[in-house]
Amino acid sequence: MPNSFSCLEMLKIAIVMEEEGYNFYKNGIGNSDGDVREFLLNAAEQELMHKEKLESL
Repeated sequence: MPNSFSCLEMLKIAIVMEEEGYNFYKNGIGNSDGDVREFLLNAAEQELMHKEKLESL
């Protein structure tokens, strides 16, 4: 049975998912260095940009 979310519900879920992704990458930054740390920093930044874009819709 398919989920039937409204557009607003889907948007809210997507924002939460971006926040969780951001937190996931930020938590890993303290335990990494070098290329891995740089990747995590960039990934966290992208998640934040996605969240901001979704919030502007």
